Amino acid sequence: MEEVEKLIKEGKYKDALNLVKGQKDSPIKFYYLALIYFKSGNLKEALRFAEKAKRTGNEPRFSTLYSYILYSLGREQQDVELLERALKGMQIALQTNKQLEYDPEFLYYMANTLYELEKYKEALDVINKAITIKEDESMRKLKGDILFKLGKYEDAIKEYEKGIEKDENLYAIGFTYYKMGEHKKALEYLDKAITINPGNPYYYETKAEILLELEKKEEAIREISKALEIDPDNPYLISTEVEILSHLDQEKALKIAQEFIKDFEEYRDIFCEDIKVKKKVKEEVEILCS
Repeated sequence: MEEVEKLIKEGKYKDALNLVKGQKDSPIKFYYLALIYFKSGNLKEALRFAEKAKRTGNEPRFSTLYSYILYSLGREQQDVELLERALKGMQIALQTNKQLEYDPEFLYYMANTLYELEKYKEALDVINKAITIKEDESMRKLKGDILFKLGKYEDAIKEYEKGIEKDENLYAIGFTYYKMGEHKKALEYLDKAITINPGNPYYYETKAEILLELEKKEEAIREISKALEIDPDNPYLISTEVEILSHLDQEKALKIAQEFIKDFEEYRDIFCEDIKVKKKVKEEVEILCS
């Protein structure tokens, strides 16, 4: 399977898949199929073959990959049960294979899983250990996210600055300054993030929220409109639009809220949970959400 591993490292997943499919069924075949599907983002197929590999073989790497897939699915679906299963699998893998204590990839996945489960202090311990083994920008970004959740904003910014050429790091710095109440700095970094990646709607949304707090309502509505041009049916963005409009045009705000809840009933809970509106509009929106 050396050729398969080479193709996977080169990102040639289709070629790797064709090569593996021609092999006789075995735990190793199922493992590599799971790995290819995992790397290419097909998590459901990855999980199916990882389960087959685990069921028919007992190599430690089968269980480790299975845990990585559970974590990725849990994060994607916001499913706490999957995340807890992923963490349990990683803990068992660590007990049976002590070498994983020195595997930065394993530690990175474990820290991510702990982070998603809001176990921030444990996550910080694990990511610190990973960083001592291998210096990596993605690990520094994760450490910044953990420090942010722990309320250590200045320390978080220092970590984000280590990957400052990336738009997600610039956004994270801007968002952190926003939480610190430093709106001018926040807007400066958000603009830098938007310059690099103008296709992320959440950059405009956060900018709109800051402008609203600064009483710059017309500028705020322009920014949220840019976000909605990118992702027009996003309930989080629409709730922000309604929030801003409740300060400018209450009749229009209510109309948008009514139409969204009518047309997208499946997103009602997300929309209603996220929305914050001016008092005069609040009662009518609450009726819509009830």
